[in-house]
Amino acid sequence: MKYIKIETESINRELFAHFQRHQRVTKCWRKIDGKWCIKEVAFIDDWTEEEYAELFITLKNTVATGGLVLG
Repeated sequence: MKYIKIETESINRELFAHFQRHQRVTKCWRKIDGKWCIKEVAFIDDWTEEEYAELFITLKNTVATGGLVLG
């Protein structure tokens, strides 16, 4: 496996063109009365374009503040 450093200008929708964020969730951590527990919660998580946009902002901020983004 080969990893490459992702530069800020490469962090965009095209970078994730072949990535489909799809997750079938059946159990989820929930904080109830101050305690974390696993609850039976069923849903399908598919990222929207807005969620991808949030991801790009977060990854660009990671690079801008001295962090590393690898792909």
